[in-house]
Amino acid sequence: MQVNSTIPHSPFLDAWHQAMIYGAIVMCMVAALIYIFYQIRLASVRDYKERHDFINANEIKWYKYVFYAFGIAVAMIINLYAAGKVNEIGVWFFCQILYRHCWLNTRRLYIGAGSRILLSHCSETVSSVSGDTCHA
Repeated sequence: MQVNSTIPHSPFLDAWHQAMIYGAIVMCMVAALIYIFYQIRLASVRDYKERHDFINANEIKWYKYVFYAFGIAVAMIINLYAAGKVNEIGVWFFCQILYRHCWLNTRRLYIGAGSRILLSHCSETVSSVSGDTCHA
């Protein structure tokens, strides 16, 4: 007897995969448009000193936007890896475990950061007023 280890077909997953494909295409186009826009603005500057100043002030910022857009597009494409196997139980179980892991670690970081802030506040209070306890 063979156990059926697949989840029924999900229209949400189909829509998600289509959104990732179209999103990756759009982000690549956005990156290309940002690059072309920057090159047009650079070409509009005629004086060499002004061009040098324009490049120093703007080039890294605009190229960063281009790389961010390409990075988002790559992330969307990577999200499609093994898209046909998502209906298997193992993938859903892994996603559930990953979600719980991220949730627990985020909660732990918030609690840890809060306790560090409280402890630093208490140590400042105690050092400023000797013998007094911290009431935050």
